[in-house]
Amino acid sequence: MTSVAKIAIGTIILNISGTALAAAEKSRDPRLERSVPKVNEKVRERRLDHPLPSEGRKGFSLEAPAQKTVKPDVLDKLLRQERRPTIAEFVAKMHEAYGKMPEKNPFGASSRIRSSAGAVADMVAQLEHAYPGGTWLPLGRDAVLIADFLASFYTSIGQPNRVHRLDASGTSFPHYRDASPATFGKDRPILYGFLKSNGLDLDHPEKQPPFIMIDVTSYQRTSQSRQLVEAAFKTWTDLGHDPKDLFDHVNFVGLPMGLGGQFISETRDLDGTKAALKAATSDEGPQEILYLGGASGLTYTAGWHEMFRDFERQPNGRVTTTPGTPAADHYRNEILADMYDVVALTSSPVFLQSVKDAAKRTYNYEFPTERTFTVTRYGPPNIAERPAYVPYTPRATRPPETPYIKTLRQRLKAAGKVRGTDIAIEFVKDMLGMWDRGTVRAQEVLDMREAIGDEIFWYSNEDLQKRLKPILEANPTFAKLLE
Repeated sequence: MTSVAKIAIGTIILNISGTALAAAEKSRDPRLERSVPKVNEKVRERRLDHPLPSEGRKGFSLEAPAQKTVKPDVLDKLLRQERRPTIAEFVAKMHEAYGKMPEKNPFGASSRIRSSAGAVADMVAQLEHAYPGGTWLPLGRDAVLIADFLASFYTSIGQPNRVHRLDASGTSFPHYRDASPATFGKDRPILYGFLKSNGLDLDHPEKQPPFIMIDVTSYQRTSQSRQLVEAAFKTWTDLGHDPKDLFDHVNFVGLPMGLGGQFISETRDLDGTKAALKAATSDEGPQEILYLGGASGLTYTAGWHEMFRDFERQPNGRVTTTPGTPAADHYRNEILADMYDVVALTSSPVFLQSVKDAAKRTYNYEFPTERTFTVTRYGPPNIAERPAYVPYTPRATRPPETPYIKTLRQRLKAAGKVRGTDIAIEFVKDMLGMWDRGTVRAQEVLDMREAIGDEIFWYSNEDLQKRLKPILEANPTFAKLLE
């Protein structure tokens, strides 16, 4: 990193002490670069019609420098990065190219980001409410926009080490398509190695901030999230420790896309709910997790590259992945447009105030602007009372699947993921009709969703999610059953 780039991080949005800046720089991983087509000249010159507000804080400025200071080669280099830029890298390159953050978005408008302000502020308030002072680790490409929002916001208030991306995809896992209890033990060393390489410390977890992974997940036994959690908890119990003692230090927060569990935003007795989840924790990890409410629109962005490749153990012992094939430059330009607006949005005093308001008005606590592992609470959250948490019922103790669900599983297994999506949509529509007529039980609807998730994936199947969206939006009662 050049000295100019280093200065950018401190002068544009951080404005924090030299010690904190040094810590942030030390924690950043090196990024590889690979050549991709250069950005089109017209794309490079694009500007927003309407400038963003020029107000900022902690040194963040949106004043536009003279055009003669623009360095197009810097923007080309940014688009050639093999890995999606972090917020710190993006800001540094903007400073290097323009002298400071330009007043207008040089990559085009990003209305999606501006319209997400309320949901993002509430998400931040939920996370700090559930796991104060946690290190947030969004997993993979589906949750990378979450990483950008959180990294930009926390950096702007002087906490640059709060967010770390977990660069992995389903394809990174040794048994991507055929994970089962029989493969978990074999895969555990490399999965734990990946977590350890990204900051997990099982030697002294009580001395570290909570290690909280985040992703869109069903949290089924074979899901990526569950495999990572189990790798950590099995390793912990093999060291002779009680798995319940790890619950507050290592955990997963889900992002819902359909079925969800216990939503932070709808939990009035959060301490009681966490106690119940902790009590049900085994050497496989928590049996259920907390979910973020209202954050479903902040996932599934354009990909900087195709899915991450296999986990690989390096000579130094670190476990890493390499990105897939680079995306076309117009997709990367779209991502950079998002990143500009993420920084502009989350670094404003107005956004900080909206986070504080969500914390106090909805969750009834004082949002801390300095990192702390306890927060000042004024009472229970100001939300509607919800039924007490009921632990997940294992499949072995439930009634057997009906012939209808068994048929669905057989057809999905034979079809594979691509053709299986058509079959899944067919069964969802059929089940919806039976539900409207009152001829099926709620459990059978949930069994259908579980079967689809087991065979062709539910949350990470983007085609399925896109095709489900209009069906569920048109049938809110049925959709609610799947939430």
